Amino acid sequence: GGPMKNHLQKSSGFSLVEIMIASTLSLVLIGGVMQIYQSSKVTYNLQNELADLQENERIALNVLNSNIRMAGFSQNIPVTSFIDRSDDPYTDADAEGNRPKLTRDGGGNNSDQITIRYQSDVDCLGQDVPATGIAINTFFIQNEELKCRGNGNAASQPLASNIESMQILYGINTSSDAEDVAPDRYVNIDAVSDVSKVTGIRIALLIRSAGAVKSQPEEYSFTLLDAPPIEDTDDVGDRHKRQVVTSTILLRNAAM
Repeated sequence: GGPMKNHLQKSSGFSLVEIMIASTLSLVLIGGVMQIYQSSKVTYNLQNELADLQENERIALNVLNSNIRMAGFSQNIPVTSFIDRSDDPYTDADAEGNRPKLTRDGGGNNSDQITIRYQSDVDCLGQDVPATGIAINTFFIQNEELKCRGNGNAASQPLASNIESMQILYGINTSSDAEDVAPDRYVNIDAVSDVSKVTGIRIALLIRSAGAVKSQPEEYSFTLLDAPPIEDTDDVGDRHKRQVVTSTILLRNAAM
């Protein structure tokens, strides 16, 4: 036969330039996906932190509103001192032997404390009250937790977290009209000479997120009722989200 012919077949594949372009495009796509992932993660964490903050706010307000609104409630047992200003048996006495009051101002922007009394079978912790039939509930802030101490129980239980401050004012009714029980002015507990004149309570809480949610540390300043500003203005700050909530509670039982 005739001579064999060599058929040169054209090689198939990618050139070095094509591979480099493909690699670059892949890196760009991966970078975009990672950026979207990181952004989604930040958004998810932020939403979680804000949801947690709002949940603590809801719990704290519900507990305080529902309990304080009961102050002075009585069915068949007289309730005196519905705002209890007797000595706090669970706080150390000073050098002169004096103890702070159960209901007291914290001083400066330290948190205030309040103790209320009303007729009930159980206290704020769900414990049975003594035979007196009067629940005695003390609310205060400790280690950034809203806590309640019930009847005759030195141990307290946390109710809500990440609460940096609680400030309280007391609404005084000065009207001579028996039908008018609305508070005419709100004052510090130290300015209350007769608790029987208190017909409303105003509470402000400073609540923060559990984790850091802001991209950069920020200075902050918050003013709660009559307390001095709670602030960080030393060019440091932090990355937490904070908000102030205020609630005004009318003591209809006490005004009756």
